[in-house]
Amino acid sequence: SRLGKDLLRLRDWSDETETGDRDDLTPGVSDRAWSQVSVTSRECLGASKCAYGAECFAEAARERAKLAEVVVTNHALLAIDAIEGAPVLPSHEVLIVDEAHELVSRVTGVASGELTPGQVNRAVRRAAKLVNEQAADALQTASEGFERLMELALPGRLEKIPEDLGHVLMALRDAARTVISALGATRDASVKDEDAVRKQALGSVENIHQVAERIVEGSEYDVVWYERHDRFGASLRVAPLSVSGLLREKLFEDRSVVLTSATLKLGGDFNGVAASLGLAPESPQDPEGGEDAAPRWQGLDVGSPFDYSKQGILYVAKHLAQPGRDGSRADMLDELAELVEAAGGRTLGLFSSMRAAQTAAEELRGRLDMPILLQGEETLGELIRAFAADARTCLFGTLSLWQGVD
Repeated sequence: SRLGKDLLRLRDWSDETETGDRDDLTPGVSDRAWSQVSVTSRECLGASKCAYGAECFAEAARERAKLAEVVVTNHALLAIDAIEGAPVLPSHEVLIVDEAHELVSRVTGVASGELTPGQVNRAVRRAAKLVNEQAADALQTASEGFERLMELALPGRLEKIPEDLGHVLMALRDAARTVISALGATRDASVKDEDAVRKQALGSVENIHQVAERIVEGSEYDVVWYERHDRFGASLRVAPLSVSGLLREKLFEDRSVVLTSATLKLGGDFNGVAASLGLAPESPQDPEGGEDAAPRWQGLDVGSPFDYSKQGILYVAKHLAQPGRDGSRADMLDELAELVEAAGGRTLGLFSSMRAAQTAAEELRGRLDMPILLQGEETLGELIRAFAADARTCLFGTLSLWQGVD
């Protein structure tokens, strides 16, 4: 299969690459293939416990970063470093955040939790060989109950946790807690690389316990909802309604921060965006401050070098129906096909969800005789190179994609 070929190529590439950086792989691979050969921070054993710690690409990058005067990273790693307290980035006194209008959504993503039947089943499989039968059976039973319930889940926000979902989540939480305790008490010499297997199992089960407990506790500051994906099925998600307090406490207190973007000024001032970041309205404040004083800040509008009325055309398809929950709309796809054809290709299509981008790419590939690239099917660097090389090529993805396109 294509996935199998990509995995073999990744294995060979890992012996040749000096960085392990996905963008250095040409041609690239799909997100699905990459996920098979990479681990999350929860699953990572750490250099001291891992047999490959001395040659780990992530550890090498971290050591290089410690020696650098300037470190360039992304919003997600910055959020993990600041919000979760994980030592991802070296200590620093100055932070510059570009595209800062996206920072709140990135931090919200890090502070969010998710439960899916596939994720729970993987945790069951990972833990089964390492714990006693009773603990494994309890988690398996809770997993089956969760899977049955998720088959009927409809997309949308849950104003109140339904009783049946509450019971299933409590069963998952309690079974996960039992497995976590059992993982620390048992050893199995027959399991190869047991420490690595145990770490992965523990990370998976701890995540289930934390998310289930968080939803059951029902904080007034959280929102809970169902999502449904055509390929991956339903998921249960929880996220904070606001991360302003987290940002104020974790990001601004111990360093000087510059936030820059073309879209930070709304309604004539920066106060709207500042509030979402946990900052008080801009005003002269006590220079001495105090223990409870909000971080002091200044806003500066430097204007734009672009003459928008001469350098751009805005077209609004007013005859289309208002957007709704339906991700696949024939009228929108017809309009998009006509616009792409009129432009001779060379279209960057940005969608509000990955599902909408996938649907549009699949539909237009069948209609139009021009290359249509899709975010996630290749590494971002490779997609952008291919997009730039051929004037007829189109590139579809989510709204965040354009930030990686020069």
